[in-house]
Amino acid sequence: EHTHARADNDPVRLAKVSERFERLGTIQYAAEASYAAAHAFRHLGDPGAAARASVRATGLHDNCEQAVIGAIADFHNTDLTPREEQIAMLAAAGHSDTAIAARLTISPRTVQTHLLRAYHKLSITSRHDLPTALMSNDEPSDRSDQD
Repeated sequence: EHTHARADNDPVRLAKVSERFERLGTIQYAAEASYAAAHAFRHLGDPGAAARASVRATGLHDNCEQAVIGAIADFHNTDLTPREEQIAMLAAAGHSDTAIAARLTISPRTVQTHLLRAYHKLSITSRHDLPTALMSNDEPSDRSDQD
């Protein structure tokens, strides 16, 4: 099912496959399927769903003991630091500053500082603009050699 969902670039099926992998305890495969779902949602122009899938994938990947997941390369924003990107993705997925702070065991003020830096780097002024900004800033410049 994973192979077919990847081949069809079907984000909904990829998300379901990710959930099944997680239930089976194959967390690395779950993270990879979730990253692929995020990419497919971005391709379809659904930045909110892409952000939610990416946040889920990041959470799963955090439990993979430093495993290298090939699909992760498509989701790193080179302008943002890893922490800014992590916080921006959580905010884009709808999490509050307080919820993000609790999840990452940092202060809400630190979350706000990282978000302000991300807004500046992304040339936006609010968290409302994050899903679109993260999506457009993550678009690969030339992927024709991988088709």
